[in-house]
Amino acid sequence: MSDIYKRTLQIEFKYRQRCTKFVKHIKKLCPQYFDGKGERCVWLKFDREETMEVVKIKVLSEIKSCEIRKRENGDDYIFVN
Repeated sequence: MSDIYKRTLQIEFKYRQRCTKFVKHIKKLCPQYFDGKGERCVWLKFDREETMEVVKIKVLSEIKSCEIRKRENGDDYIFVN
């Protein structure tokens, strides 16, 4: 696994509208972390693993109905219901 991938956090949303609202929020509060947006996914980039973990914990505590899920390859991501 490359260092860049380790420092990328994917957040997947069940609903496109929540994804768009989250992107507006991230771009306003901490645009340096925003990496890209798909229809229902947002990617955040980090220069340090520790920063990514802090943001991941913050997202999990602030967003209702979200959880960490794992892909078949073992990588985790946040899913927002």
